[in-house]
Amino acid sequence: MLTASQPWLLAYNRISHGVVLSLVGITVLALLVIAIRDTHPPTRSEPPLQRRLVQWMRQHPLVSVLFAAYTAAMVHGTTWFYPELPDLMQGIVHSPLIDNFQLQERFIAETMQRNSFRFFPLAHQDLHALSWFTPYVTVWMLASAAELISIVVVSATIVQELAGPPRRQELLLVMALLFLFAPATGWGFFQLIYCERLLTCLLAWFAFFYLRFQRHGQRRDGALTLALALVAVFVKDIAVLLIVTPALVRWITKPQARQWRSLEMGLIALLPVVAVSYSVLSLLPSLMAQAGAFSSDGRWSLDADWRLLTLAGFSGLRLQAVVRGRLQANLLDGLNLAALIYASALWASVGYPYASFWTLPVQLITVMDLGMIWCWVTARLRQHLGATAVSAVGLSASLLILGLEHRASDSFIKRVSRIKTTQWRWHKTYSAMKALSRATREQGDAVNVIFMRSYFNQHTLQGIKADRLIEYHRKRKTYTVVDGRDRGQTYQPRRGDYLLIIDKRQRSDLGQDGEAFEEIARHGESRRGGRIFRHR
Repeated sequence: MLTASQPWLLAYNRISHGVVLSLVGITVLALLVIAIRDTHPPTRSEPPLQRRLVQWMRQHPLVSVLFAAYTAAMVHGTTWFYPELPDLMQGIVHSPLIDNFQLQERFIAETMQRNSFRFFPLAHQDLHALSWFTPYVTVWMLASAAELISIVVVSATIVQELAGPPRRQELLLVMALLFLFAPATGWGFFQLIYCERLLTCLLAWFAFFYLRFQRHGQRRDGALTLALALVAVFVKDIAVLLIVTPALVRWITKPQARQWRSLEMGLIALLPVVAVSYSVLSLLPSLMAQAGAFSSDGRWSLDADWRLLTLAGFSGLRLQAVVRGRLQANLLDGLNLAALIYASALWASVGYPYASFWTLPVQLITVMDLGMIWCWVTARLRQHLGATAVSAVGLSASLLILGLEHRASDSFIKRVSRIKTTQWRWHKTYSAMKALSRATREQGDAVNVIFMRSYFNQHTLQGIKADRLIEYHRKRKTYTVVDGRDRGQTYQPRRGDYLLIIDKRQRSDLGQDGEAFEEIARHGESRRGGRIFRHR
């Protein structure tokens, strides 16, 4: 099998991605210029942004407190010890931090040079852009929290607009609780390395501007809709389903959308754009590399929850009403169909585990459905109860649902706790190895650290400052010095050597050699990772 490290294949990946993404970037910039030119300047009577923000917080005190507490929970204890992040961070951690605005090779290689028939060239590129300004992961997490907050606010605005008057003060709180504390949200946003996080944010803003364009027909909204759609389809291979399906529904149900120069035609045209881009950027290099396709053990498995059943049931009821002429199809119907098709594509490729970050776009659209259902319920409740009582009912119902979800085997709290515990364990193990390395050097002894490649490699372990970093190859059963003295030479474990297992390996992976290592440090109770051994 060929590898992407071969010069000609690496050159093809760089040139093809450079050309295609440059064309995408130029198109997005042109659409942004159109949107800016069509934007009316603010009037003198319009208050400044900071005053509007303070006014919004006064109108939504509970939601403001919820957002602040949630953000604090996301940031608390955040380091770069996430799965896959150490590899992405290595170019930043070991750089002099004076070469701003340079492309980081690891962010490019992770998404554009894998040659495994996958297609997500713009995944993680929000983190790539943030790395130009700051190496601090806590700041990246704050940016992720801002994305999450915008998703909730924008989706609630869409539901309020679709439901029509009167304004429902409690709607934002209800939708915030149901989305923020979904297991998939905890999995996707309390870590930084999943493209569904960025995709869900783009989807929310796409739907927002698409609805505004449908209501007001402004050129600015259409340009922003198309720009967001164009970026989104390059974030994940099946993201095009989320973008094109609402446009197809409107094209079928609205005669004016069938005009040649309509926004719907532009969105539908993204299908051949993605097909050609996939062929050039992923299919051809993967075939040339003779690579195997990405596979998942969970393929064709379905782990549905009540939210997915609600999405299917609500979509079916609305479809029946649309067919009978009792309702007109709107944006939410297109999003519902898109979510069901997207969920089916997940099921056919990696399976559908409801608590996984993979389902984040589906979870968002389901919460929008729940918000619409709540709007219908409040229309009847307000005939008998006041606004305060309706808000209390909404809060109580949301908390009851979350309490029932907490009893599941993979709840929000359990998932976030595992993420935080794993990060703490990895961080403590790495710090303990650094301390042992320093103490051993002070005693005048050589520091030889053996590791097995996982999320950590010789680049991410350079901070330990070992005399030798030795990688054990599990398939070949060989030891090779990959950094430090005698680099490139084979090695045989000797007395005093350290065996470092930070994440997912075990001492037993060394076979009989592992019996010569004695555990000297352990962090956490996990059977894998968080351990340091020393050769007797």
